[in-house]
Amino acid sequence: MENRVAPLDVGTQAGSPQSDSLSSPTLSSPTSTATEETSPGGNSYILIQDELTLPRSTSGEDIRPEQIALLLNSASVSNGKPAHIAHVLVPRENPEEESLVKHGKEAGDGRETWTSGMDFLLSIIGYAVDLAAVWRFPYYAYKNGGGAFLIPYFIMLVIGATPLLYLELLIGQYHRQGPISVWTRISPIFQGIGFCAVMVSFYTSFYYNNILAWSFFYFFASMSSELPWSDCANRTWASALCDANINNSAGHYNGNISGGLAPALRSPAQDYFDNYVLGLEETSGFDSLGWPRWQLVLCLALAYLILFLALFKGVKSSGKVVWVTAIAPYIILLILLIRGVFLPGATDGLKFYLNLDLRRLGDTQVWIDAAVQVFYSIGAGFGVHLALSSYNSFHHPTTRDCLITVGANAAANLLSGFVVFAYLGYMSAKQNVGIEQVAKNGIDGL
Repeated sequence: MENRVAPLDVGTQAGSPQSDSLSSPTLSSPTSTATEETSPGGNSYILIQDELTLPRSTSGEDIRPEQIALLLNSASVSNGKPAHIAHVLVPRENPEEESLVKHGKEAGDGRETWTSGMDFLLSIIGYAVDLAAVWRFPYYAYKNGGGAFLIPYFIMLVIGATPLLYLELLIGQYHRQGPISVWTRISPIFQGIGFCAVMVSFYTSFYYNNILAWSFFYFFASMSSELPWSDCANRTWASALCDANINNSAGHYNGNISGGLAPALRSPAQDYFDNYVLGLEETSGFDSLGWPRWQLVLCLALAYLILFLALFKGVKSSGKVVWVTAIAPYIILLILLIRGVFLPGATDGLKFYLNLDLRRLGDTQVWIDAAVQVFYSIGAGFGVHLALSSYNSFHHPTTRDCLITVGANAAANLLSGFVVFAYLGYMSAKQNVGIEQVAKNGIDGL
């Protein structure tokens, strides 16, 4: 805060000889105060102008050496008493804090803050470790040369996503406003950036919550002694091509059909998802979508209900939920990895994942995919980091949290790649087909 001293008593009443001396000033209470800034000698000072009443005694304490007092011996009248005007130049001890008070960035602005710094850190980590890390990264790694994809990925992470994430965290923390308000405050012409960020998050939430609804659907469906997608027998959703005994590539066609190969056979899991979960057999396109499936509607409502319960008290409630949602993915991935590496064929899958095909680095599409994955996974440009960091205190260590978040996101991406390709290797060995075919069928939907 600025080091504002009390006004100075300059002696006896106006016109007395002592009033021209500056040798023994004392402190007294001001009757009015005005403040302006000046910079004598290239240093930052604050000019405080006070109207001083003149007591009859002249005893008091001396001015501190770093204070420059200019006492003007011009008498005035305040409430019938003679007075002098004192101008005191006081050096700023912390200009940053003075600016902080001026702009109302402390708790006095009325905006709530995180209960602890860990609540915020886990929130941005939980936001960064999502389906983009667990689902999309293994696909891009497979598509772009396996281990060679890690080179453009880390380059884009360091020079692209990290600075942008840091910028968003700083802007949100400094202005303590949401994505729309903060860009409007920076400049009215940037208001559209905030609206676009909110719209991107709004649209993304639609299909993310749909995937959550599918997860809930399978969670409840798996609560049975036998998984419903384990076979095709007596299943209303099973198509004529459903075959639970697809073990090799020869089983995908029937060479006895005249005129060429028959349509490819389908696994029960594929038929279950397409025909029962999504109901695709009841529609032929966008012109005949059919009715929503009530099971999925309830699962989607459950997803939104959980989100509401986690957010309805703001950062006070969400800050507690993230202790589970941000840490659980790493625990689950580790459990799946430990289980997967002991399966037959898992080693082949991991070798495929770590295959270093440096020739792919000359392909511009590899670099484009790396940039897409990095920015989408980190969540830069969605406005979420601006909103989350706006609940920080002004002096929160943003740099530390930014680096930890980037590291956690990269670790989740790499870990998910090991998990997915370990199981792809197992599926390849079980079906007696190449990993390329299993990977293509398994993650083409990304």
